Amino acid sequence: MEVAIRWSSLSIPTEARFLIADVVGRTFKLCHITTYENSNLQWEEVSRISKVPAFRTFDWSSRNDVVAVGQWSGETAVLALETGKQVLSLPIKSQRQCNAVAFNSESLLATGLERVRNDFCLNIYDINQRVPAQSLQSSTSNIKQTVDPIRKLATSEGITSIKYFGQQPRTLVAGVKGSCVRIYDLREDSINPSLQYQTTCVHNLAIDPTDENYFASAAPPKETMVMIWDRRSTRRPASTRSSTAGAQDGPALELKKPVEDGDGNANTNIWRLQYSSTESGCLGILASSGNFRLYHTKKAYIEEDESQAKDSSGQTRPVYAQDLYVSHVDSVERSYQRQRLGGRDHDREELDRVVSFDFANVYAPGQRPCAITLRGNGDIGLHELKGLRPALAISARSAIAIAISKPAQIASSVDNGELASALMLREASQYGSIAEDLMQVKEKARRSENISGSQSLAIHDALVLGDVARRRCIEGYLFDCEKNAMIVKDDLQLQEMWNWIKVAQSRARDGNMVADDVDFSYLGVNAVWTEDLAPQDTRILSKTPHNGSIANAISSLAKALGLQDTGLPETAKPEHRLICLYTLGFNGKTGKLFSSVNNLAENGDNAQACLLSLMYSNSDLALKALQSGPRRDETIHKGLAMAITAFSLIEEARLQGERRKLALSRIQDSVSTTNEPYAQAITSYVTAGDWKTVLQIPFVPLRYRLAIALRTLSDAFLSTFLAHETSQAILLGGPQALPLTGLTTPTLSLFQSYLNRTSDLQSAVLAMSFAAPRFVRDLRFDVWRAAYRKQLNTWKLFIERTYFDTQSTKLSVTWDGTKMLQPSPAQVTLRCGHDDAFAILIVAHHPNLHPLGISTVHGNASLDHTTANASRVLQAVGRADIPVYPGSAKPFCREAVAAPNIHGVSGLDGTDLLPAASSPPIIHTPYLLAMRSALLAYPSGVAHLVATGALTNVALLFASFPSLVTHIASLSVMGGALGGGFTDAPLGHLTGEGERIGNVSRWAEFNIYCDPEAAAAIFGNKELAAKTTLIPLDLTHQVLGTAEVQRTLLYGNSEEGEEPTTLRKMLHDLLIFFAGTYTEVFGLVEGPPLHDPVAVAVLLDNFGFEQLGFDDRGGERWEVNVVTDGQHSKDESLRGQLGRTVVSRVDGEGVRIPRGLDVKAFWRVFEECVQRAEERLKWKRSLE
Repeated sequence: MEVAIRWSSLSIPTEARFLIADVVGRTFKLCHITTYENSNLQWEEVSRISKVPAFRTFDWSSRNDVVAVGQWSGETAVLALETGKQVLSLPIKSQRQCNAVAFNSESLLATGLERVRNDFCLNIYDINQRVPAQSLQSSTSNIKQTVDPIRKLATSEGITSIKYFGQQPRTLVAGVKGSCVRIYDLREDSINPSLQYQTTCVHNLAIDPTDENYFASAAPPKETMVMIWDRRSTRRPASTRSSTAGAQDGPALELKKPVEDGDGNANTNIWRLQYSSTESGCLGILASSGNFRLYHTKKAYIEEDESQAKDSSGQTRPVYAQDLYVSHVDSVERSYQRQRLGGRDHDREELDRVVSFDFANVYAPGQRPCAITLRGNGDIGLHELKGLRPALAISARSAIAIAISKPAQIASSVDNGELASALMLREASQYGSIAEDLMQVKEKARRSENISGSQSLAIHDALVLGDVARRRCIEGYLFDCEKNAMIVKDDLQLQEMWNWIKVAQSRARDGNMVADDVDFSYLGVNAVWTEDLAPQDTRILSKTPHNGSIANAISSLAKALGLQDTGLPETAKPEHRLICLYTLGFNGKTGKLFSSVNNLAENGDNAQACLLSLMYSNSDLALKALQSGPRRDETIHKGLAMAITAFSLIEEARLQGERRKLALSRIQDSVSTTNEPYAQAITSYVTAGDWKTVLQIPFVPLRYRLAIALRTLSDAFLSTFLAHETSQAILLGGPQALPLTGLTTPTLSLFQSYLNRTSDLQSAVLAMSFAAPRFVRDLRFDVWRAAYRKQLNTWKLFIERTYFDTQSTKLSVTWDGTKMLQPSPAQVTLRCGHDDAFAILIVAHHPNLHPLGISTVHGNASLDHTTANASRVLQAVGRADIPVYPGSAKPFCREAVAAPNIHGVSGLDGTDLLPAASSPPIIHTPYLLAMRSALLAYPSGVAHLVATGALTNVALLFASFPSLVTHIASLSVMGGALGGGFTDAPLGHLTGEGERIGNVSRWAEFNIYCDPEAAAAIFGNKELAAKTTLIPLDLTHQVLGTAEVQRTLLYGNSEEGEEPTTLRKMLHDLLIFFAGTYTEVFGLVEGPPLHDPVAVAVLLDNFGFEQLGFDDRGGERWEVNVVTDGQHSKDESLRGQLGRTVVSRVDGEGVRIPRGLDVKAFWRVFEECVQRAEERLKWKRSLE
């Protein structure tokens, strides 16, 4: 930043002021606007400060008309604008750069400095402490008083950006370089922050003045990303940490590459973020390229009285964080590189770009909010902001949030009953499916318009129109094209769209649309004909340069598919035509034609079957099509049959003169009463004898018009026809045009027009998901997809959102196996022994898992040992921010048992490399309440529980809070042993015994044996059992820490001679100790089984994050019973079969018990997590 402009918050229409800061020229100019007409801004200079100390950051207190400048030396100077004098100097102990300064409304000044060891980097000053406000401007000489900080914060942590909250002037947010953003409450004595959000987006902080719960931060230079945070998203106070606050929830919204416009400029930085003070949720983002955009965000949950909501006991419920979605984006100014592409009239030099902006608190003459901009050449202007479109929004609680502008006149509740009754009607369909409801509502509106001249809707009918997307989602509107076409049967355009996508999907299956390393999947006719595959890099399936032409690839594809058609016109591009027809679902082979015509006729689509036959010049087959099947309209069919017969006679020159005219007249009369498009097409062709007349009938389905054009028009006419139809399709936004455009980048413009016309974001996202981002990479789709996911959350359709995430992720996999989409992380809470340490590593470092906390339990060792072990493992893997809560020290009704023969006395013997824990376990919050709060902090169906030890904690949780059973997404349990050939995994044996089922006894697995009553309570709860996956020894004994695994764990991808990292040596030590005990006790010489990590990995497989091949034989479900008779004893006569898990197959819901998994894939995922842990530890060391 070399120059900047700031608007005075005290401006009024008659006295509007702004400040210009020239960093290079070391000057400040305070200016006053004199006139503003027709975008012509006139202003005059009020005062100027010259020869300012060299500075790199500044802030303006418009209340006191003083400017604070942060200097390269680290000192801060306060300057009076009126006199131009320096009135205050804020020296520092150790020289380094000052990165940020910020005033609050009470004359507190915060300064943020670069990091140095053993010194504070965030200092708070009271500038009135030495220089009263009234004397700031009256001073005529350089006072240069010095002031000591009243607060010193952030020891040895570089501060990048600071902002005070306007409504809470003693609270500020600060960016910590490379680490996090923090919120400090200066009213508290503690030096610790109140909240902390772990992120590298720590620059250009901006707070939304219309809702200060939200603030934004930008990524470091050369990384174009913006995060928007909700400071209500904390789920535990910072005081639960002994030193620093724990990391909180993720952002409310993530904007990836928000100012990228396709110029390929890798050096684009985000220069400024700023929220509008007049438009709620309007965030301005300016890039170094001059690209200036406005992101309009809305809350995913719209509840006017949420803060006053009461629970059943009458107590006020806590207000939880609300995620955001992007409603729309306005491009105020494009980058100068992009402008240059627009032609000579739009050339812009670098100096003409926008280099700074600020939102104004007054309105432009058009009564719209505006922003003031400064260009590199010094020009200053005001930009009027576009208004927001009103819309009907219905919240998850069925509350009307915003009214429709002018879609229809909604009748009053006096005429239509109470609104509550209408809302109840919305939940229960009046007529059946949403399609049937819509058809009825549209018919009622049509009748109303015929009677009164305007549409009038009852309230419940208006709610039907406003609730279409939600109900379609509930009915299963997703990626089953045939099902989707049924769901939207009220909308012929969407039906045609889904019918084509079904064809395209079947054509693309198993790589059938690939030739010469070029993938033609989901391309439309225009793209194939013009050979426009942009962006080509997504469709070239080779890492080496593609030397062949697209035309050759099309020829190869036609040959590979065996496409032949002798009825094509003279053409230089026969293969192009054949591939185009193939993408439309047409195949000219005789057998295929007969089959297609027969199927259509048998389904009652006789006219369509007839037209298809005529397209391939087969009049006999056309007559047969009219005489087959149910023939829904006998009169029309007879008329068409007569028409075709007459046409045949005309072609044979047997009908001439008046007889020909009479025949043509009767043909037209026979079908004049029908609106059936295929019948009209047939009539038009027969009477004119020219297929070109059919191309001009707009209501004939585009798919057939395209096929007719391909089979009849010359190359030149076809090119003109396709270009015209494509431009019209994009302009009008008709989804039925997908056979023409395909699922390509231009289709996004088509859907943009469609959205402007219908607001049907759902259909646009679902359709484009078949090709984006696999083939289509565009910011618009990213924004739309994120908005639709937020919409699903708003409707509280969390299971449907999960299905959308997982299935769209599968659609995004490229030819080389790369997942272009990564579903949102699953939220996990976990219960420590040797294999628990490996489970914690996966939870802590898999990008799709977000650990909420760990509750420890008796088992491998005493509770004190397992709690200490969990904290030390977290420290070792670089995730000491994950909270640990000591849980149950003993079972429900038995004494605790341990396994020192397997895990050692400490429960984690075998290594001396475990570090001491920097964060102690949390003991002032009961673990059951902590678990409940962590789960309830997320919507229903989002958070998961993983139990890798005795089940006491989990059983007590659901016994204490039964409603959590409905709330959680799933429960994964490592425990139990089945035997009886359930799998062929080696279970080992004890000396003197034969083959066995369990590991603690012949019959029982240790976790279940520890507290069998707790296990019985869980598996006996049918609702909970239906959400439970059991990972028994029969499965975990397939995942062995073999010698090869041990070597990979120790060295990773390095050579064996290289020194392993401390983390790898620690994990290797634990595995070797575990291997020794399993060899000694159970005779398993191949390597020890890793039980607990498998219980975590199954979540990754269930939700499509990883392809780990967990096999439940097509959906087997089981009833699980636990033996509770017997005692904890080494005496088998007293112990009996205590803890044994006995299972039986059930139809319907039950416990899922996988029989196998892809072991190689599991170890690959584990190794990737180890590498991420190493990277994090290396990064943390670099900050020390």
